[in-house]
Amino acid sequence: MVPQRSDSVRHWPKADFACAADPMALAEEVVARTAQAVGILAAEGRVAASLTGGNETRFILASARKHIRDIEFFTVDGPTSQRDVSIARTLAQRFGLRHRVLPCRIATPDQQAAWLLRVSHTVGGTNRLYHPSVWALADFADFSIGGLGGEIGRAFFWRATDTDTMELSARDIVARFGMPIESEVVQATEAWAETVAAFSPLTRLDLAYLELRMSAWAFAQSYAQPVQFRPLHPMISRRVYDLMLRQSPEAKRGNGLLREGIRLAWPELLEVPVNKYGDARDIAAFLRAAADLKRIRKKLIKLFG
Repeated sequence: MVPQRSDSVRHWPKADFACAADPMALAEEVVARTAQAVGILAAEGRVAASLTGGNETRFILASARKHIRDIEFFTVDGPTSQRDVSIARTLAQRFGLRHRVLPCRIATPDQQAAWLLRVSHTVGGTNRLYHPSVWALADFADFSIGGLGGEIGRAFFWRATDTDTMELSARDIVARFGMPIESEVVQATEAWAETVAAFSPLTRLDLAYLELRMSAWAFAQSYAQPVQFRPLHPMISRRVYDLMLRQSPEAKRGNGLLREGIRLAWPELLEVPVNKYGDARDIAAFLRAAADLKRIRKKLIKLFG
């Protein structure tokens, strides 16, 4: 995908992010808006919500606490999702959630080709291979809720050494994608970077994640499934993004907004580790990841360019 020019400067003036807002106030509003969205959907039809071991679905679960009886949670049992399934089952058992595990279904070659056409060739990888796994949602849900978009609030493209006074080139931004660095993509990113030059380097990284990585990828998928349920993501909202971008750099680095929101809405959920088993299985998972050379190469590109 070639990045497109941005109109961020017109819609998000630099002054919007000059001062960080109160962390608790930010979290309270994002929780309230997420809960409101879930409540509206629950009043309109059957709701299923993704439940993994990660940050965003935990936040959705906490925000939707008042509507738990109206939601059925699901986890896809994919080739690399054993930890997600385990954590989701633990959450379901401990907090009395209705939860089902959907078996992994691999798309046929024809289904993969049709998927690529529906997403205009912007989404491949595991989404192309395993997208039929969620078709079962049509049997018990009118709407599916996910956590896409929450990464904007947790410094997804930042490195530990990044500062608001550093030099940030288009090539630096492209390296954060973790893909091979192609000259055409760098040139297009340079054109995009001109439109956000008024922002600080850290804010430009957040906008790059939002506009160059998230937007086309998430937007295309929202229309790609050929079955009758509507995938929605409550955190994909201009107001929520505005609130996330107002966090201090320290809060973003520590995933402050999502964690504070969980503490406010349902603190007991944090007793179950996020993205960890909490036992010796974490060591085995680390060793498996360390042996994945393709994954290591992608990580090194993100970290060092």
